Amino acid sequence: MGKVCKYYSDWQKELFACGQCGWTGTVSHTDLEAGDVAAIIECPKCYRSLGVVLYPNLQETKEAAAQGNEEAINALPSFESRVERNWELLDRFDQEKLRSADQLPNLEGEALEFGWDFVKGNDGEFYREPLNWR
Repeated sequence: MGKVCKYYSDWQKELFACGQCGWTGTVSHTDLEAGDVAAIIECPKCYRSLGVVLYPNLQETKEAAAQGNEEAINALPSFESRVERNWELLDRFDQEKLRSADQLPNLEGEALEFGWDFVKGNDGEFYREPLNWR
């Protein structure tokens, strides 16, 4: 797996060595392959995985910003806004979700087939909505 680096650490100044092709050097954002929870550090010569850079959470971004990290300072407002928006969406889901099977419509037939689409709501967000059903 290689090295595991925190996002707001000095990983761009660390020396990495590739056991496959023998390359040694530092890496930058361009040598990263995006993943779900971390970016994979790839050898710039043969693209072998050398380690990962863990994406920061909100607390880590706040701490880095408080320590004067310019990237964290610039990222913090957007990060806080996204987290707040996610809480709003969770609250909306909790208010609108079905609480019982009694809320479902009575439908005829032995099988149901649904078609779904994404529609843009009044708030500018996209939501899944049934197109049709039979």
